Amino acid sequence: MGPLIGEGGMARVMRGSLNGSPVAVKLLSSQFAARPSVRRRFLLSASVMSRLDHPSIVQVHQVIVQPGHLGVVLDLVLGPSLETVLRQERPGPVEVHVAERLMAPMISAVAHIHSKKLVHRDLKPENVLMSRGNGEPWPGRPRIIDFDLVQAPEGSTLVPTKAGMRMGTIPYMAPEQFGGAATVMPATDVYALCMMLWQVFAGRLPIRTFDPRSAEVTGIYNGSRPVPPLLSVAPHVPRALARVIDAGLSLDPDGRPLDAGVLLGLLGWVEAAQSTLAPTSQKTFVATVLPGVFEARRALPAPNDGSSDSQALRIRQTARTCTVLGGLLLAIGALLVFIGLGI
Repeated sequence: MGPLIGEGGMARVMRGSLNGSPVAVKLLSSQFAARPSVRRRFLLSASVMSRLDHPSIVQVHQVIVQPGHLGVVLDLVLGPSLETVLRQERPGPVEVHVAERLMAPMISAVAHIHSKKLVHRDLKPENVLMSRGNGEPWPGRPRIIDFDLVQAPEGSTLVPTKAGMRMGTIPYMAPEQFGGAATVMPATDVYALCMMLWQVFAGRLPIRTFDPRSAEVTGIYNGSRPVPPLLSVAPHVPRALARVIDAGLSLDPDGRPLDAGVLLGLLGWVEAAQSTLAPTSQKTFVATVLPGVFEARRALPAPNDGSSDSQALRIRQTARTCTVLGGLLLAIGALLVFIGLGI
């Protein structure tokens, strides 16, 4: 193995080579590798990642199980984390076209995760690397790298989470996660994605502390100090876009878009996400996202910006109309892709 790339509390990442190609090798620290529960979750997380196939998800190539060693061989991603991009390279509010490049491919990747009946549970800027290899232009392609908290449907082989366990990262974890719910849903990840969107557009997070006992944190999770409407801190964002993001931060999961595919459709970023894919990935993308777009029939809740009920109704009707139109355009695009690929 080559030089050290990075090191955390539980693992270190080294540069390596597999069949002549550069890779990253993530090795679990020996003290954690000796714990049966940690080993089980690490291996099952790697197994889940190996079943996912999306260019914005880091791929697992090999699992290392040797005496004293437990690890995985992953794609080598050359580039900073999204957290570094937002904090150092592009601090402050981000323009809509830049936000689309940063977030659309990632939301598409989460739609793929949801299509496999999985919930990530720990989406945050630190868990996204911006790949800049092979001449990728700035800001690079977002790639999700960490699936340690992934949850599969009930009855799967993944280690279950007990009720009362708080899993995730403040403030990206959804209210149901903060409350210790054992069962989460795709709308849980939608909350995290919309918190990242809020952060990207506002240039900051809605809270300044991450202490779970603080009034700021408990306030955003019990509704006493809700996340401010996006337009109140980022007036440059189109109103329709802002209201989708506000809906995604609803305390009630039923008030959010159903999953990441629906979110992508409501944001109007399907084409942007699709354009980043190679032609051979188009069929999978359409199969993943198109059903979700057509599921975007649920009415968005009234926006938290003082709009009247009639305005809110028009917003919901517009969202449904745009979703159906977007689905039709996707279907036409899919047909053209299939013809081009000779399917």
